This record gives sequence, structure tokens and C-alpha cells, in this order.
Amino acid sequence: MDDPKFWVALVALVVAVAVGAYQAFSIRGQTYQRIYEQMLSIDRFFFDRPAYKAYFYASSGEAIIPEDPIHADKLNSVAEMMADYFDMVYHQRSVIPRGTYSGFEDFMRAVYHHQGPGQKYILRDYIESRKHWYPSRFLDSLRQEPKCEP
Repeated sequence: MDDPKFWVALVALVVAVAVGAYQAFSIRGQTYQRIYEQMLSIDRFFFDRPAYKAYFYASSGEAIIPEDPIHADKLNSVAEMMADYFDMVYHQRSVIPRGTYSGFEDFMRAVYHHQGPGQKYILRDYIESRKHWYPSRFLDSLRQEPKCEP
């Protein structure tokens, strides 16, 4: 213990642990920020295109007609955007600040189970027709009943 090398090593260890903890904290904050930036982009998308919102969320807006092939393709593109966002959130769950993932998970489940105009499950149908693209645990999570409405 009288050896200066011991004290230098101990100080270096304490500094390394502190730096590691700060980096973990920083990664959590950056991840959370990125997730919210993406969510705000999705919110803006629906704000600019309110007719699509009713297919993914409870909405009082007027819905488009999905039987039109052009609109059906657009709805599938929106479903892909939502599915990609949900997949990203799912894969970041270990670095999202503690206590926040469960809220995201319930929101994702609610949107997945949302029945839009014409009794259509746009997101659910999109994901299930491409289920080989997604991890089974992610799909199992989405398939559970939500605790809230989108």
C-alpha cells in the first residue's frame, strides 16, 4: 500500500469507472433523444397528412379510401415507417433510460392492434405479412394486448 504504483493504479481504476458510467449515461440520453426526434418526425408526418392518422391512431379526421391502389401503397409506406420506428425502439430498449421502455412498448402494442377505417389493421397486416423481417421476440411483444389506446 505504500507503493505509489498502487495508488496510481487505484486512481486510474476509479477514473475509468467514472468515465464508463458517464459514457453509459450519455448513450442513454442520446438514444432517448434520437427516439423522441423520430417520434416528432412521425407526429409531423401525421400533422401534415391527417387522413392517414385514422389508420394508425384513434382520430376524428377523415380517412382516405384504402381500396385506391395509390393510397394503399402510401398506407403500406406509412406502415413500413412505423414498423421501422418500432423495430428501432425495440432494439434500443437496453439503453433507453430505466422506466421508459414500458411506455413505448404499450404505445407500440396499441398502434399495432389499432383497427382503422374499414375494419383494417394496416400496421398489423403489414408486419405480419413480413414477419420474417423481424425478430420473433419483437413480434411476440407487439402481439400482446395493449394497456392503452393509441
